[in-house]
Amino acid sequence: MVSTEQMRKSHKKNIRVFFKNGEVEDIYCEEYVQAEDEWDEPMLFYGGNGAILQSQIEKIEILD
Repeated sequence: MVSTEQMRKSHKKNIRVFFKNGEVEDIYCEEYVQAEDEWDEPMLFYGGNGAILQSQIEKIEILD
């Protein structure tokens, strides 16, 4: 699983997301949201209303 530090660094960047299911997507990360409590998990927002949970991400490559 990707680290929260790497997710934080993705904020306002073009990134390549490698998902655990094998998919790869290039996106612009609009916002990083940290977990509010122990039942939440960090996520990245993109494309106006898209969200990716930390548990879905294998790794992130920052493109810019």
